[in-house]
Order: sequence, then structure tokens, then C-alpha cells
Amino acid sequence: MTHTSETILKVNHAGEYGAMQIYRAQITAARLMDWPCTADLEHMKTHEEEHFAIFDKLARKRGSRTCHALWLWAIGGYFLGFITALFGERGIWSCTIAVERNVFNHLVEQLDWAAQHDAELHAAVHAIIEDEAAHRDEALINRGKPRLLDRTLESMVGTTTSFAIWLSHRL
Repeated sequence: MTHTSETILKVNHAGEYGAMQIYRAQITAARLMDWPCTADLEHMKTHEEEHFAIFDKLARKRGSRTCHALWLWAIGGYFLGFITALFGERGIWSCTIAVERNVFNHLVEQLDWAAQHDAELHAAVHAIIEDEAAHRDEALINRGKPRLLDRTLESMVGTTTSFAIWLSHRL
């Protein structure tokens, strides 16, 4: 994918916004069901809010355009979080694994580009990448050995995440 500083900011801003919505829906379900994962999800959502603030601040500072369809990321993220929560804690963790795996790979690509073209953007991406990897790794541990349904959810969520990234480049 072709990278520019403005596109990376727009995509990451939208992605972090969508991630906050995924966690909001999952936290709601986890609280209702009194699942032990609630505190972990709240902690991860806090990270996503911090990440969103980093990209929002940088976009505002630069006068960069953000994604025109944040409302779509709000609805889509919440829906994805809700649907995966219907499959219980394993569904939540499978969702986290898939989203964070795709996001981490996308961020690595961005880091390589930004290292050569935009030091400030490189620092912003670098500031969040460890959190995203930690979320993925924590979800892998919490979910445990994948079952067929877990793999199916991961595949569906991974495809959805890849599509959202692709769409963010265009909106």
C-alpha cells in the first residue's frame, strides 16, 4: 500500500476510534455476564483511547484530514465487539487476537516507511506498537489453544479488519 503521512494519520486515527468501540461493546457484555475479562478489556480500551489521542493531536497539529466515515467505524466497531462477545470470552479474545495481529502488521509497515520519511509520525506509531502487541499476546494467553470456532472468528474478524484498513485509505 502507498503510504503518505496524511494517510497513515487518517487510517490510524480511524482504527483507534474503531478499536475503542469494539472494547466498549465487549466491556458492556462482560459486565453483564460478570466475566473475569472485564478489567483486562477496560485496561486495553484505555490504551486505545491514549492511542487515539496521539493520532488526533498530531492530525490537528498538522491540519490533516481525518477519515470522513468515523461514524461508520463507531457503528462497525461496536457491532463487531457485540457480535464477538456473543461467543463468550473466547470470542472476545479471538477478536482481539485477529484485530491486533492485523494492526501490528500494518504498524510495522508504517514504521518502516515513517523511519525514512517522517520522524514525528514514526515516534507516534512507535509509541503505540508495543501496546498493540501486548494486547494480542495477552489475548492469545487468555483464550488458550484455538478451537475451530476460534479460528473461524479470527479469520472473519481479520478479514473485516483488513477491509476497514483498506477502506480507511479511501475515505
